[in-house]
Amino acid sequence: MPGAFFQQNIKSISKISRDKWGDISTTILYQNVPCRFSYDTARIRSAMLEDEQIDAVAYIGKECQVKVDYVIDFDNDDYIIVRIFKEPDLFGNIHHQRLALRSRG
Repeated sequence: MPGAFFQQNIKSISKISRDKWGDISTTILYQNVPCRFSYDTARIRSAMLEDEQIDAVAYIGKECQVKVDYVIDFDNDDYIIVRIFKEPDLFGNIHHQRLALRSRG
């Protein structure tokens, strides 16, 4: 199923961190990640927070361990992961992850 579902590739998934002096460093965690990417301008409403603007949605396999605020490079555009949704299959096992993304530009 993943071969038929994930026809595109994310160039890289990176983590940005700061050291004790405030310098920013980028660490690439994954490269050439199979995905399904779609541009989806929407809002996610949360009871605790205000609305969040979403510019795109990416679907990736469960093998990648990603977190909120990681940076995704897709077609030389950078996106920040805003939310991560674990999507189950028919038997309740995690099949893939849906990532809500906000444009960094």
